[in-house]
This record gives sequence, structure tokens and C-alpha cells, in this order.
Amino acid sequence: MQKKMSFYNARGATQTSPHKVISICDVTLRDGEQTAGVSFSTSEKQHIAALLDNIGVQQIQLMSPYSGGRMAQKDAEAIIKMHLKADIEVMSHAAGLHWHDSIKAAIDTGADVVHSLLPFSPKMRGMFRPILTDDEIVERAHDAVTFAKEQGAKCINISLLDATRTDEDLTIKTVKALIEAGVDRIRFADTVGTANPDGITYLTKLYKNTINKYSINKKPLLGFHCHNDFGLATANVLAAVQAGVDMVDTTVNGLGERSGNPDIAQVAVDLDVFTNKRTTINMTKLTELSNEVAKISGIPIPSNHPLTGRLVFADESEAHVLATSTDPFAYQGILPESIGNVHHIIMGKKSGINSIAIKLKSLGLPDLSENTRKEFLEDIRNEGAKRRGSVISDSDFIKIAKKYFSYF
Repeated sequence: MQKKMSFYNARGATQTSPHKVISICDVTLRDGEQTAGVSFSTSEKQHIAALLDNIGVQQIQLMSPYSGGRMAQKDAEAIIKMHLKADIEVMSHAAGLHWHDSIKAAIDTGADVVHSLLPFSPKMRGMFRPILTDDEIVERAHDAVTFAKEQGAKCINISLLDATRTDEDLTIKTVKALIEAGVDRIRFADTVGTANPDGITYLTKLYKNTINKYSINKKPLLGFHCHNDFGLATANVLAAVQAGVDMVDTTVNGLGERSGNPDIAQVAVDLDVFTNKRTTINMTKLTELSNEVAKISGIPIPSNHPLTGRLVFADESEAHVLATSTDPFAYQGILPESIGNVHHIIMGKKSGINSIAIKLKSLGLPDLSENTRKEFLEDIRNEGAKRRGSVISDSDFIKIAKKYFSYF
């Protein structure tokens, strides 16, 4: 990807191993569907799964068939039968009276990865009855992995909910127990978005150091799941990656409970332009994916949504238009086509006489005399001043231009 980012980034960056590939697990079909007002049909989930697979997502997460009932089971079976390149991860829980049944239901779908969650912090343990003590959490972590292995799980992931508000000593004991049981993957979660990048850096290193200390042979993969309650999700993902996580969770358009999860487009692009890490994502298809999921979910993309919003690569100010016409990187760090978006010259209240000439040329129309352009500009500014929440489209511009061209 062509990019023109701040040269101070590298000077202040923490040095990490170069060219490491970070796995993306997209959770749109599970956490994304938990967005208020969002519900996907089985066929819609299959369509989204195919789109995610097509852009190079390595893992796709699905709802628990035990908790979600027959509908969730049907979804899992239908998507697994698609035989996608991406691994399919199916949720379950390792707490509550029926935790064995929950894990078994996930295994029975034929999932590539069985994901079992534990309510880790004391604040989260009320999710399930009976409420587990710290000692019981450590014991259950071990038992959940052992049971899943006995039942034939191909790959076992244990997620620790609200890990960012869980005692450090309990964290170390639980990770040690998971490793001793033979867990394949450990995910720690900033479930309510209460950590900042400094906290995530510290906690990632704690997990990595504990894994390195207690792993004898193969080390479990370390994953990170977070929420955007305080607007820090993407920043926290970057901090976790720089500190050593192997996999991060995303959703399309940042869907998810409350304020949502990290946006897959922002994560993939930011890893490319701000770190020495990379993903397997085909970034030229990100805007198309974003628009399609917005249509299916019924949750519109704000026009100024970073990277994939309709007008995030748009200039209206005369000075901006002139600068960008001279150097396309003047007001953008990457080229919009690199993520399947487009640049727009917006005409309106802030336009200038040169903008008129540049816009006419971009639409294949001949230039006008300077005096005529001034008249045209006044019409454009007057129209732009009336707009609230909308812009003068190309077709609107051409309609206004008709009075200045005899051949229309």
C-alpha cells in the first residue's frame, strides 16, 4: 500500500519483530449481531462469511449453538458446510450448570476452533450460576480444556472475560493452569473497554511472559478481544499487537454490543501503515465489504466514518482542493483506491473559483471564463449554504451548470 505517514512514527515506535503476520478473527456474525437492532438470517450470515473469506480473513466466529438454540446451530452447520478457507470458530461457555453441554454442542458442529469463555473478573461472574470463586476459576479453566480435548475438539480457545479488571495473581495462576491442560489458544478480553493502550501493553506482556515461563513445548497462541466503549478499541489493538499478541478480533464497521468492536478496515489498514506487522486482508475490497454489511445490518455508515465512509476522502475547501490536485497525499495518508474507496471534490459553501475549474475538468466539461466561473461559484455557494447533512452531488452540479453551457 502506498502511504505517506508521519516520519516521527518510526522514531517513537517500540521495536518489535519485523514482518510478523497478525491473524484476524472477525466476530461480525457473533458479537456484531449483538448490536442493538441487528439480526442476520442464515443466508445473510453465509453471504457475509463468504465476503469475509474472500478478503482473506483467517477466522470467523459464530454464536454458541447451546446458548443460541436451534437457529444458532443451523447457522453454524450451514457455514461450516461452505468449506471456506477461513477457520470457523464456534462459541461456548465454561461456566454455569451446563458448561459440559455447551462445550459439547460447539464440538458437535465440527468447528475448526472451539471457543469457550470464562467470566474472569468478579464483576462478570454473575453471568452464570453457581458463581465461581477465584480458586474455582483456575480449576474450571483446566477442566474445560481437558473436557474439550476428551470430546475431540480440534483446537481449543479459552477466553477470559473482563481480563483488564482481573487480579494479576489470578491471571498468572489461570494461564498456568490452561497451559498445563494443553490449551491451544488463550484470548484475553477488554470486555467493557476500560483499559487504555498503556494498560493493554502491560497486560499483553504479562500474558506473554507467563506463557513463555510455563510452556515447555508448543506455546498457545495469544489473542485479544476488545470493545470501543471509550473510543480506544483500535488504539488498544495496536498496543496489543506491538506488545506481542498473535490474533485480534474485529467486526465490519465496528458493529458489536454497546459501542462495538474494532473495525476490521481500521485494524487492517492501521497495522499496515503504523506498524511493521501485516495481515492477510485484501484491503482493496474493504469499502465494498463495509457497504454490503451496512446494507444487510441496517446500520448505516456515517459519511465521515474513518477509511470506508463515503466522504472521508473528500475536499470542499478551495485550499484543500488545490493542494490535493498538486499532491494527492496532501490531505490523505493513503490513496482511497488502496482500500476500494474514491476521492471526491465536493462543491459547496467553502468552494472557490479554482475548484470550479478543477471540478469541470474532472467531469469532462470544458472550462468557463473567469467571470462566468464567478457567477457559477455564487450559485454553488448559495446552494451549499442550504444543505444540512447532504452535499451537492455531481448530478446536482451538472444541473446548476446547465445555465452556463449552451449545448445542454
